[in-house]
Amino acid sequence: MSLLQKLVGTLGVAVAVAACGCARHDPTPLELADFTTRAVYDADVPRATTYFDARLRSSVTPRSVTDVSKLMHRYGSYQGVAQQIEISKNARYDFEALFSQGSMLVQMRLGEGGKTITAFRLVPNEGR
Repeated sequence: MSLLQKLVGTLGVAVAVAACGCARHDPTPLELADFTTRAVYDADVPRATTYFDARLRSSVTPRSVTDVSKLMHRYGSYQGVAQQIEISKNARYDFEALFSQGSMLVQMRLGEGGKTITAFRLVPNEGR
């Protein structure tokens, strides 16, 4: 086997491995909650509504996201979410959004198939 054939073979394996590593998966409810919560914290409306269904997306305004983002920043830096409880199998979840100086309740409902968010709410756990 020539050096060129070895290099072509190695390159083919590297491309195949890279393609497998880049394959997308459907986000888990925890990943959806974290992605959306982080986007709201960043006051990024397009990112925050990425997984919202059309009805929920139409109810979101830049001001509403900015207002919630400001409230979230009172709790310090965002550190992620932890699952609290699955209220209804594959449909409704409660999470805890963790911050450096407190936490908030994240309530999320998913549509059929668990790929779209049909309800999303952030609730302060203590007065800020």
